[in-house]
Amino acid sequence: MDSNDWPYPDPQLQPSVMLRRGSSEVEEGHRQSSSAFIAHLTSDPRCTIVTGLAGSGKTTLLRRIATQIAIARENGESRYAPLLLSCGAWTEGSELANWAAKQTRHKFGIPSEITWAWISRGSVVLLLDGADEILDKKSRESFIFEVNRWLNSPIGGRVILSCRTDAYVNYFQRVQHEQVADLEPLSQEVLKEYFKRLLSERISDPLRRANTQSLLRKIAATVPNEDPGWSTPLVVRILTDAVMKAAGPAEVETQADPGALAVGLGDSLSKKGDVPGAIESYMAAIRNRSSQWRSLATLRAYMLLAQSGDYQRANSTLAQSIASEIERPLRSELMPVADHLSADEHAVLAALSPSISYDPFQVSSMASIPPSRCNSALRQLRERGLVDVVDTDSTNPRFQRSAVELIER
Repeated sequence: MDSNDWPYPDPQLQPSVMLRRGSSEVEEGHRQSSSAFIAHLTSDPRCTIVTGLAGSGKTTLLRRIATQIAIARENGESRYAPLLLSCGAWTEGSELANWAAKQTRHKFGIPSEITWAWISRGSVVLLLDGADEILDKKSRESFIFEVNRWLNSPIGGRVILSCRTDAYVNYFQRVQHEQVADLEPLSQEVLKEYFKRLLSERISDPLRRANTQSLLRKIAATVPNEDPGWSTPLVVRILTDAVMKAAGPAEVETQADPGALAVGLGDSLSKKGDVPGAIESYMAAIRNRSSQWRSLATLRAYMLLAQSGDYQRANSTLAQSIASEIERPLRSELMPVADHLSADEHAVLAALSPSISYDPFQVSSMASIPPSRCNSALRQLRERGLVDVVDTDSTNPRFQRSAVELIER
């Protein structure tokens, strides 16, 4: 995976890693680039925990690690096989090796016997992403117990686990790890250099470049710099996208996106001096979560609120919009597109739940379509990654909706 696969606005925005040995928060750490951390990870201890704020790039880092391990294995430089799995799929009572084999089969189509062969040879590296997504206390306790048992078992391999910093402090310090890799917020120097280069590369019009520079200066003056959450790669990406749009005129396409109407109305009211009316119009666009104009509306509402002195509401509006982006299970570029689904697939997807599984006859009844068409729709949805299969070893498998988000176009 090269730098273009990173979901950051620019490879320059890769966060640095503060590497600490042991679990002590006060223990002195060693700062290094994320690339250097990946390069030396193969020689590190059996269990590493990757921590960081929401949007700091933990999932992306694990993806890069998995890719590097796979490349090394393919080139004959390593015997390790990476298994990148989401902790959100963990259920209480699971046994880690069995769970990993099932998840690998469901998510990647690798037969369980192959996974078990890797496990029996001690050549598996488990990359467990998003431990903080295990919200149930009993499930979390069983997960920690199983990871520790895996690390201490004769067949247990290496583990790289990611979670948010607060979840590590509160829960996952009890995982038997040797080191912590904390992804740090981006420095102001990195951000300034990034924005300077971005403007010179992407904006040729002098007037628009000046407008964009003015917006960036205003944001820098009002954003709480003491809060590291504003300097994560994901937040920078969201703000960058919004600023690049806001610097130019809004091209309102009400038929393509209803949120554009609210943005256009807000722009009109703002020009007439009706600041309260403009803010409420932008807020209407922000409340439309599927709108492609949401980030632009957020930025314009934020600027008007900050200019009027309502910094608390300004920061709250920006924080809520960013939080909704952070909570997306997958990046929007990787999400399935809803308008490519057939009517049967839409009906089946609407009938399913991400938390409850149903057999095919139940799905057929709830979707009000014949069993043969229902089975075909289930197969198509499963191939797209929109449906998960439960109890595939039984004669009557059950289905549930995957925890992914569709793009409505």
